[in-house]
Amino acid sequence: MPLEPLTFAVAIPVNDEAQSIVALLQRVVTTGAVRVLVVSDGSTDGTNALVERFAEQSPVPVILQATSERPGKADAVNRILTATADVDLVAMVSGDAMPDLGCIERLVAAFDDPTVGVAAGRPLPQGPPGLPVVEVSRLLWSLHHRIAQTSPKSTEITVFRNVLSRIDPNSLTDEAAIEAAVAARGYRVVYVPEATILTNAPLTVRDYMEQRTRVTLGHLMLAREGYGVGTLSMRQRFRALRQVWDEEGVAPKTLVLATALEVGIYAIALWRLHFRPRPSGVWSPSGSTKRAFL
Repeated sequence: MPLEPLTFAVAIPVNDEAQSIVALLQRVVTTGAVRVLVVSDGSTDGTNALVERFAEQSPVPVILQATSERPGKADAVNRILTATADVDLVAMVSGDAMPDLGCIERLVAAFDDPTVGVAAGRPLPQGPPGLPVVEVSRLLWSLHHRIAQTSPKSTEITVFRNVLSRIDPNSLTDEAAIEAAVAARGYRVVYVPEATILTNAPLTVRDYMEQRTRVTLGHLMLAREGYGVGTLSMRQRFRALRQVWDEEGVAPKTLVLATALEVGIYAIALWRLHFRPRPSGVWSPSGSTKRAFL
């Protein structure tokens, strides 16, 4: 007797995503989701009005939950978990990401295997070619792609089996926190490189540093609790770099800049881990990533 198809909802946590939210909603309502939930974390740029207007004519129910304050993305994730308790899977899409055609469907298909608990796609950073920090972002995600083939990790679009009730509201890396919690229940994490995702690369070194320091600190916090994200490993990074160097080539100036930034980021994150109070789950967004996809 064939198994019933798994049901899933698309959940989009957002903060000031007016530049791309309509295009994102147009993409996700065609995926087969039973509904789309948008959780707006203190948006003030008109995002909420755009979602409400779209919902009026959407072929799939689109529900907006909005707060006037900013309790943080991890808090938004916990509200998503409460509001989607009736579905088998949750496809969580960052508000500043854009799934390519078929991305979410490919991730959902991975759950035909009952041992799979998390399926993640491949981010492809977008930005002006030749801009040094954009080239660093492209190199970073090329390394992550290589690492994820042997040590899968969550990314900007992650589908997960709905077995959680909440995550730590102070988490700095909500996708990784979900990944760790689902894996702790005995499920596998899989990487689906054919499920490609457009993301906006930071356009300034400051935005890159802030974004990467937060993520690295979040991963270090998880490592201290016993869960290691594959891309945190320097050994895996160097192995992936050799592969990219041999097969794709790397501009020396990009490699020098990327190395200098990542060494500094790792050092800052380690210092904050050991000598600063535990951070809250609210952080400043990277302003230069808030732009429409071309």
